[in-house]
Amino acid sequence: MKLIQRLSITQRLVTLLGIAAFGTALMVAFMMFILNGLLIDEEKRKLDAVLDSAHTIVNYYYEQAESGDLTEEQARQQAFNRLDDIRYEGSEYIFTLNRKGEMVQHPFTKSLVGENVLSYEDPEGTQLFQEMVEKARNNDRGTVEYIWQKGSDANNLVPKISRIRVFEPWNIILGTGQYTDNIAAILWQEFFKLAGLALVLAVPLMLLFIFIIRSITRPLKTINSAMVDIAEGEGDLTRRLDDSGSDELGRLAASFNTFVHKIQQLVQSVQESAHSESEAAKKLTELSSTSRRQSDELSSQTGSVATAITELSSSAAEVAEHARQAADSANTADEEAGRSAVIVRESVNNIEALTNELKKAGEQARLLQDGSEKIGNILGVIVAIAEQTNLLALNAAIEAARAGEAGRGFAVVADEVRTLATRTQHSTDEISGIVDSIQGAIKDVSQIITDVEGRSASTNEEALKAEQAISQIQEAVANISTMNVQIASATDEQEGRPGFV
Repeated sequence: MKLIQRLSITQRLVTLLGIAAFGTALMVAFMMFILNGLLIDEEKRKLDAVLDSAHTIVNYYYEQAESGDLTEEQARQQAFNRLDDIRYEGSEYIFTLNRKGEMVQHPFTKSLVGENVLSYEDPEGTQLFQEMVEKARNNDRGTVEYIWQKGSDANNLVPKISRIRVFEPWNIILGTGQYTDNIAAILWQEFFKLAGLALVLAVPLMLLFIFIIRSITRPLKTINSAMVDIAEGEGDLTRRLDDSGSDELGRLAASFNTFVHKIQQLVQSVQESAHSESEAAKKLTELSSTSRRQSDELSSQTGSVATAITELSSSAAEVAEHARQAADSANTADEEAGRSAVIVRESVNNIEALTNELKKAGEQARLLQDGSEKIGNILGVIVAIAEQTNLLALNAAIEAARAGEAGRGFAVVADEVRTLATRTQHSTDEISGIVDSIQGAIKDVSQIITDVEGRSASTNEEALKAEQAISQIQEAVANISTMNVQIASATDEQEGRPGFV
C-alpha cells in the first residue's frame, strides 16, 4: 500500500493499464491451453472411433469362432489380417498386445510379433507399452503419450498420443495412435489470430485510456492546486472551478465552489463586523472622554459652590460687624449660585446625552454579538459540509475497495479528498476559536457599557440633587440678603449699639 501511495494518479492508472494488458496476455495463454485440450480431446475421439471399428471386426471373428464356423486360431488370424489392412490419416495403423506385454499384431514391424515389448522405451525414457498394459488392468480404455519416429527419418521424433481398448474374450489390447505436431501448428495459427485481434483492439483502447487518464488527472490537478492555495492562506476566494460535468469530479468541483463561496462570505462578514466593532470602540472612547471631562467640571463647580457657602457662612458669622459687607457678599453668593445652577443644569443635560449615547453603544454591541452568533452558525454549516465531504470520501473509498484492483486509484483520490476535508474542518475550528474570542470581547464591552450606564445614571441623580441644593441655597441667599438689608437698616438705626450687633 505504501508503494502505491508513492505513485501519482497517472502512474497508478498506467499501472492499471499494464495489469490489464498482462491479464489479456494471461487470458490468451489460457485460451491456448483450453484450445490445446479441446484439440487433444478431438484426436482422442477420432482414435476411439477407429478402435471401435477394430473392436467390431475382432468381435465379428470371435462370434464366428463361437458359432463353430471357424476355429479360434483361424478367427484370430483372420481378425489380425483384417487389422493389418486398416489405414487412416495416411499411414496410421492398429496394433495389438496381450496382457503379458507381448506384441501379437503389428502391420509394419513383424519382428516384434511374439516379442515382449514391456521394456521398450521412447527417446525420453517412457515405457509406453508398459503403461498401456498397466492402464488396461482396471479400465476398458486408456491414453498414453510418448515420442515416436515419424516417417522414414530416424531423427524425426514427434509427440504422439495413443488410445487403447481391451477385448476381454481374447484378453488382448487394441491400440492406435496419432501424431500431435499438427495440433501445435493449429495452436500457433490461432495464437497469431488472437494476438492480431488483441493488437487491433489495443490501439483504440490505448487512445481511449489516455483520454480517460487526462480527463481525470487534469481536473484533479486543478482542484488540488486550488485546495493548496486556500490551505496556505493565500488563495483567491473569487476563483471558481469548472463544475459543468455530471461525474464525481464535476460534483467535487461544485462542492469546492460552494465551500469557497461560504468562506468568502464568512471573511466579508468578519471584516464588516470588525469594522463596525472598531467604529463602536472609537465612539465609546470619545463618550468616555466626554463623560470624564464633564465629571471634572461638575466637581470643580461643586467646589465653587462649597467655597461660596463657606464665604456665606463667614459673612453670616460676622453679620453684626459687617452688615453691609454681608449684604454685598450675599448678593455675590446669589450670583455664584445662579451660575452654579446653570452649570449643574448643563451637566445634567450632558450626562443625559452621555447616557443616550451609551445606550446606543450597547445596542451596537448587541448587534455585534448577534453578527458574531450568525458567523458561528455559518461556521457550523461549513463544519457540516466538511463532515459530509469527509463522509462522502469515506463512502467512495469503501466502494473503491469493493471494486478491488480496478478501484484502487479511485480509493487514493477519495483518501486525498478526505484529507483536504479534514484540513478544512481544522481551519474552520481555528476560525470558530477566533469568533469565540470576538464574542467574549463583545460581551466584555457590553458589560463595561452597562456599568458606565449605571454610573452615569448615578451621576445624573447626584447632579439633580446638587441642582435642588443650589435652588435651596438661592432661596436661602435671598432670605439672607433680605435679612442683611434688615440688619443693615437696624444697624443704621442702632449705630450706638455696635456691641449688640
